[in-house]
Formats: sequence, C-alpha cells, structure tokens
Amino acid sequence: MAREKLECSSGTSEPLESSDVSSVMIVVMASVAVGFLMIAGAFASFSYGKPAGLTWGLGIGALITVTVIPTVLAVFVAA
Repeated sequence: MAREKLECSSGTSEPLESSDVSSVMIVVMASVAVGFLMIAGAFASFSYGKPAGLTWGLGIGALITVTVIPTVLAVFVAA
C-alpha cells in the first residue's frame, strides 16, 4: 500500500503525511470526547448533590481536555 500525500489546505505545495495528520486528529477527537463526558459527569455530580471537589475536579479536567490539549496539539504538533 503506497503512502498517500495530502496537500495543505492553504494551497502550498508542501505535502503532509496522511498518517501524521490522522494520528493527531484521532488524539484531538478522543480528548474532546473525554472532555464532553467529563462535562456531563460534572453536571450529574452537581445535580445529584455530590461533593463539590468532585464537581470542580471534573469541570477543570473537562476544561483541560476540551481546550488546552487540542490547542497544544494544533499549535505545536500539527503545525
């Protein structure tokens, strides 16, 4: 199976390796999916009156997995 080359969306002639792009995309999608589960967990924790530490922990974890990890990967790995 030959390795496919993808062109940059900006129109430059520099090809991207399809395996590099897909692995970063999978990690970003998984991070965001885990973050949304943590958001749901924080909401359920708050709704059912669980300890505030659990709610805050899930909320902060969600913030990190939904925003920080994808941004770091986009800026430093995919760029």
